[in-house]
Amino acid sequence: MESPDPYVRGRSPFTRLPSLRLGAAVGAAVLLLTSSGDGLLAGVLVGLAALDPLAGAVSVLAVLGALARFGDTSLPALAGAQAVLGPAVAVGPLVGAVGSAVAALACLLAVPRRGADVDGGPVVPVLLGLLAGLVAAGPAIAGGWADAVVRGCGAAAGVAAAWVVVPRFRLPGRRWAAAALAGLGLLLCVAAPR
Repeated sequence: MESPDPYVRGRSPFTRLPSLRLGAAVGAAVLLLTSSGDGLLAGVLVGLAALDPLAGAVSVLAVLGALARFGDTSLPALAGAQAVLGPAVAVGPLVGAVGSAVAALACLLAVPRRGADVDGGPVVPVLLGLLAGLVAAGPAIAGGWADAVVRGCGAAAGVAAAWVVVPRFRLPGRRWAAAALAGLGLLLCVAAPR
């Protein structure tokens, strides 16, 4: 028997869940932009919006690195800690700062290639870029204009890198390297003395 649609494309079974992807993307964007809620939930929602287990795992590992450094995954608590101490990539100990930078880089490298079945267009790179900015510079505007500039630049740089720069590089194994870097970033953050 012949298929009723002669142009059947091989797709992930999850691409037919647009409402799940949309809900997860909106939820993650609200959490990341308003700095309310839990960072782990934001990481899981980013993975659901991408419908990509690797992007989800990298997101969660990056937030766990923030937990290891600052002792909480609550976005308001992370905002408070980074408002007092400074951006995670600029605050010692050096091992922890490098761990935060590596975790942010892992979020950027986890962006699915354009045209992949799990790619949600510009939504997934924007969410992973926001998460990278959160891990590197902090989640909120908490301490005046100087803080607002640092946080805004971190989010803008993360989004620009995830949406424009990273997809242009055709590095073989880039996404698997993202998983390895996320694990390394978590280990460095755990190893950093408090």
